[in-house]
Amino acid sequence: MRLTWPLGAAAVALAVLCAPASASMVEARTLEQLVRDAGYVVLARVESQASRYDARGRIVTDVTLEIEQVVKGDAEPGARLVLRRFGGVVGDVAATVDGAPTFRDGELAVVFAQRRGGDHLYAVGMSQGVFPVRVVRSKARAGGATRVVDPSGRGLALVTRGPNGTLQKAAGVLSETTSLDAFLGRLRAIAAAQEGH
Repeated sequence: MRLTWPLGAAAVALAVLCAPASASMVEARTLEQLVRDAGYVVLARVESQASRYDARGRIVTDVTLEIEQVVKGDAEPGARLVLRRFGGVVGDVAATVDGAPTFRDGELAVVFAQRRGGDHLYAVGMSQGVFPVRVVRSKARAGGATRVVDPSGRGLALVTRGPNGTLQKAAGVLSETTSLDAFLGRLRAIAAAQEGH
């Protein structure tokens, strides 16, 4: 069968428009699940990053975090945690993993970390477990700056299971930027409630 140009062009356009974006599909987690599954919930600053090949030949990056505040876990402010993420750059070879958390040196983030595979800490739920923090300048406020938390889940297609078992698109735990203080307060309340059960 031979397609005429308008039909052929329409088929190509439809295929391009329906092609999936670059993202990893993972089950959406609630804030309660992120706190429950994390061994550490911390506000921390990225001190350094070092990429290398692991024992299985994969490029990984170890991210050293200096803790500012602890919501959950046996760490203290000023201590350091090393979080491992998949991907990075070694020499002239780069590896990316859609949905893996990414960091910038000096960046502040709320991090949900769990120990997996022996001694290594990983973000809970890939990038769902890393909430970037930034400063918003305000002319209306004395002092002029507020720290806010941005939604997490960069590079992820979040899904949940519907009643009949089919996958359905899901939203992340934060739909918009929120105050860091309010977010940390919410996390502390969840951690305290879970500790009491």
